[in-house]
Amino acid sequence: MSSVFAEKITQYISDYRLLLRKSLNQVERMNRLKVLDLKSMTIYSDDILLYNTAWRIIDDIEKNGNIPDQGYYSYSGLEKFHNELKNYVRDYTISGERIIHRIQHTSNLLLEVIQMVSSPGFQHTDELQDKLFECNKSVVHYGSDDQKQLYLGCLERLSSINHAIFTPVLDHFSEQLDEHRKAA
Repeated sequence: MSSVFAEKITQYISDYRLLLRKSLNQVERMNRLKVLDLKSMTIYSDDILLYNTAWRIIDDIEKNGNIPDQGYYSYSGLEKFHNELKNYVRDYTISGERIIHRIQHTSNLLLEVIQMVSSPGFQHTDELQDKLFECNKSVVHYGSDDQKQLYLGCLERLSSINHAIFTPVLDHFSEQLDEHRKAA
């Protein structure tokens, strides 16, 4: 079963191949397809290969897209295509051996944390704290600014309710945010 990501990237690849067909003579097009590995059927077998192929296309457009009004990249919709593809691919990342949608992944983590701390038999355990520390890292790395603020607010409220359990988690999250901002 094909993922939504795979279907969308496959369509972008098809569109780019068509763009090359319209913009280049056969020899140039075949060379470009070979360089970008767009003739290989194996790129369609794995989301990570598709992800990397999409980045190669983006890189190709950025490197060769400054040719004015004629030739290879004179296609008027190239900039729009480039922006759409880049924005789409930026929403995803490689995590382990799979592609994840950053915001959906973070939303799932936030929901899981809310369910854990809202359960009637909620107790502090090292396992829970480890899970929250891992969640901190993921929210900082993958989350949107809104998700980070929401999570920070939740941790602050939880810390005021149970200082011993949640203050170390809140402090860790704040440290992770600071480190991420400095690295950016």
